[in-house]
Amino acid sequence: MINSTNITRNIYQERAKILNSIPIFEITPYRTNVTNLNANCNVTHLAEHLFVNFPSLITNKKYHRCNHEHLRKIPVISININIILQNGLSALRNTILDTNHDKASTCKKCHESVLEKYTFQSHLIVDCSVFTDGQYIASIGIEKKSAALGSIPNKLNMGNKNYIIAGAVSYHQYASDRNNGHYTAFVYDTTQWYLYDDMRTKRKIASDDEEVAPHLIVYTMVAT
Repeated sequence: MINSTNITRNIYQERAKILNSIPIFEITPYRTNVTNLNANCNVTHLAEHLFVNFPSLITNKKYHRCNHEHLRKIPVISININIILQNGLSALRNTILDTNHDKASTCKKCHESVLEKYTFQSHLIVDCSVFTDGQYIASIGIEKKSAALGSIPNKLNMGNKNYIIAGAVSYHQYASDRNNGHYTAFVYDTTQWYLYDDMRTKRKIASDDEEVAPHLIVYTMVAT
């Protein structure tokens, strides 16, 4: 989380270090001691690399007959986006649980049936990127509800754990270029939303009725 009210040079330098450490971007020498890094990507894809060792969700299934165990660490939670498109962001908990819940699983080798356990971790990073995919929305014939910051649930209870909203990453598509856009971050400090935009020099107070197009929504666990 960004603590400073201003976006400083140090923030840009730290961001450059992080992006350089991820092997998914094209780096091109520009001139002596200067390189160009093409960091154009979906923020969900970036989060999957950044949080590969800090998952939002762990799934586990163990078959006793063949002694096979399958453990998956999931950095970014996938959801049934149709529920949000139909009902709005207030239905976020339902759309997470629709896809991520304990379910029966059968081993292809020994054919034993066991329960695959889903365990939510200390934070939740939720992938909502299809929310802005106009072609997908048109293909399923759903009239998407508008989304405002205030419609994002402040609290979630998942697997007997309580979470509080930390922020959201919103996508703004360029009118002149349908293949590219700009990301901004909304941070919630338990009482107020703030907008962080590197096209601005300072953060801005954001209102609950501000329209957003979230690609990621982030929650952190709180003590019960």
